[in-house]
Amino acid sequence: MLRFKYFFLKEEQEVHHDITFMRGNPIHIGHQTVVDQVVNSAANHGGGHTVYLTRSHDHKKNPLTPEQKLQYAKMAFPNANIELTSPDAPTILHQASKLHGQGVNNLHVHVGSDRVEQFRQLLSHYNGQRGNHGFYKFDSINVYPVGSERSDEDEGVAGASATAMRDAAQRGDRESFYAMSPTNLTADQKEQMLQDTAAGMVPPPKPVKQVKETPIRKK
Repeated sequence: MLRFKYFFLKEEQEVHHDITFMRGNPIHIGHQTVVDQVVNSAANHGGGHTVYLTRSHDHKKNPLTPEQKLQYAKMAFPNANIELTSPDAPTILHQASKLHGQGVNNLHVHVGSDRVEQFRQLLSHYNGQRGNHGFYKFDSINVYPVGSERSDEDEGVAGASATAMRDAAQRGDRESFYAMSPTNLTADQKEQMLQDTAAGMVPPPKPVKQVKETPIRKK
């Protein structure tokens, strides 16, 4: 009697992951919209999600340290998975490669409405190509807009931006800073973020130039 072995080809499991990148310096209520969209989209796809914070840090546009940003982001968005990018994987291409290595085959990216086409072209261009960032090859890459294009005439929540918050922090304008902060932060947390933002915008003191003394020659 002949016995036959049957081999079944298992279909590749769909693994989805939603991501966004943000500087968040400082975190504001507009970021809350982004994070909510990422979390809700991941739930709809039945996959995971990650909110990546960049490590940008300087006293002009990035006054909060990466660690401070992470602290406030976790307080503001307690239901989100938030990570700092690492020095060896600073870009979205690096993170896409890492996710691919973890088995993700359907990537969903959420960015500002003015950057959708830029990210779509960038991610699609490197799909299946090895580079300094590593390698990824997704079955699908989807890029979604978040919110509408900002206008210089926007005010209140619609006009919330990191630039406006930094300006408010420098002026000590607590009312404006608090109004633009994420709603999950307490008044004390908003005040501490204001103080940290203002302190981070103070340029470091310039090193004192040492004057070399000329020895007095004896006659």
